[in-house]
Amino acid sequence: MHAQPQPLELDQRQQIFRTRFTIRGRVCNLIIDGGSCINVASKTLIEKLNLDEVMCDVLSMDACHLLLGRPWKFDRDCVHQGRENTYSFKLGKKKITLTPFPPTLKYTTPPSLVEHSEDVLMIGESETIQELNSKEVILILLAKGVAEEAWLPLPAEIQQLLRNYGDVFPAELPSGLPRLRG
Repeated sequence: MHAQPQPLELDQRQQIFRTRFTIRGRVCNLIIDGGSCINVASKTLIEKLNLDEVMCDVLSMDACHLLLGRPWKFDRDCVHQGRENTYSFKLGKKKITLTPFPPTLKYTTPPSLVEHSEDVLMIGESETIQELNSKEVILILLAKGVAEEAWLPLPAEIQQLLRNYGDVFPAELPSGLPRLRG
């Protein structure tokens, strides 16, 4: 039996403001983060558009092409409408209002590859290998606590991944939550 995953609806206040814009005829991804102290352009954006002069920090990042923070909001005297989740500002005499993508999450695994279990959605070994061979970034959750005889041998690619990143997977999980920090 296959589950039919549905996109999860998220409240606007839980969503990062994401939208798209066009520079020199190229569509770019934009995030506005009112909590960020800097504006950042991706190295990819700068290279693809052959920009010589950049008025913000440049980083290698995959989240978006341009991240606008408090400096941009201040410089543009930008107004954020919380309930509508829009950003408005004036450019010359023209008022511009930015709207976000719809607040949804989508699954990247096709529903036909998803097997249903009572509490979790999983894919099998062949689908996992197919995902590993794709160009997309994937996250793997490997559960512990199952009897040893219930384990199937892991594919060589996953064994190598676990060896390469062994420092990321602790032998024991800490009890409780970490201390509160400012």
